[in-house]
Amino acid sequence: MNTSDRGEGVHTPVNTHIDLEQSRKMAKNLLKAFKAGEPRALDRIRWNHPRFRQLSDADIISREFSFADAQLVIARLHHIESWPMLVQHVESMERADPAVQQFEAAADAIISGNLALLRTILDAHPALLRARSSRAHHSTLLHYVSANGVEAYRQVTPSNIVEITRFLLDAGADVDATSTAYGGGSTTLGLVATSAHPRLAGVQLALMDLLIDGGASAGPIGPGMGRACVANGCPEAAVHLVNRCATLDSLFGAAALGNLGVVRDLYPRSTTPEHESALLIAAQCDHLPVVTLLIARGVNPAMSDGMTALHWASANGNITMMELLLSQRAPLEALNEFGGTVLSSTIWFAYHALPEDFKRRNYPAVIDTLIAAGARADCYPEMHNDMAGVYQRANR
Repeated sequence: MNTSDRGEGVHTPVNTHIDLEQSRKMAKNLLKAFKAGEPRALDRIRWNHPRFRQLSDADIISREFSFADAQLVIARLHHIESWPMLVQHVESMERADPAVQQFEAAADAIISGNLALLRTILDAHPALLRARSSRAHHSTLLHYVSANGVEAYRQVTPSNIVEITRFLLDAGADVDATSTAYGGGSTTLGLVATSAHPRLAGVQLALMDLLIDGGASAGPIGPGMGRACVANGCPEAAVHLVNRCATLDSLFGAAALGNLGVVRDLYPRSTTPEHESALLIAAQCDHLPVVTLLIARGVNPAMSDGMTALHWASANGNITMMELLLSQRAPLEALNEFGGTVLSSTIWFAYHALPEDFKRRNYPAVIDTLIAAGARADCYPEMHNDMAGVYQRANR
């Protein structure tokens, strides 16, 4: 098994024990917060109670919400389907159910960065590599390296997570196993690519490479592949997937990889929807020559698959591409999938950019270009303050 010495002793204790009495208090507090109309409580109810899914705050407040409902929400926050199942889980831990205890201990070792303990557990219980969590997401141990789709207090990225992941893969973990998180079909690679925690730890792309080199399938690399990455502040992960997994056998793949010659050859034999998808992925992956070619061929710059080409050009800080698209009347106020105009979307990207990306992309210049082109700067009450924050971060 290929592990580095650096990974053996780097670990931070994490308390993941579920206290049943504390969980009951949390349910009582949630019920009080519901009655007070607290936004954070309403969000938790919206995302964790099936009867309130996708309802507005006003609609949630107008409905009956009981203590049993609050208990269900708390159970779901632990990624356990119901309150009775939460009680059962706690009881199984208290009576030392070996199947549950061993898996929980291994998951704790992963998120704590305790590779030595993880090695000891798996040496004694190798079947855990293919075992599943008893929680609602039914994750394998490998899924926990993503810090995504599992219980919130286990969404942690230790400094040696790459070594831990390599150890799990070398030991025989199924790289393409799926969990039931987010509706099902969630692979470790997909969860890593959409997880803010490894990104902030600076290891997201290294983890993705390790999983891909280990045989992970990225699935179809299609026009909408970047949406989940963008929603979680990981646009570069989507580009990295393209660079690692796209092929030149289609206009989309050629545009994604920035191969101008193949794009030029395939364009006449491709359909209008394929032309539009190629423009969007070329803008997302920051391939100005491909975008220039497609615009010259008359591809509609207003098309969107959740983000327009101008949204992407601005997010990437590519002012030359922005000016090209604006000259072709690319819409400034088109909304992306998350309700953002080009300017408001750019502000979001600026706030979430890593320091090196922020410096390279010159977001203040992007904002100046958009405002000069006529972009609205009053889309939401705090917009001017947020723009000032971007300028301040850039020492302007």
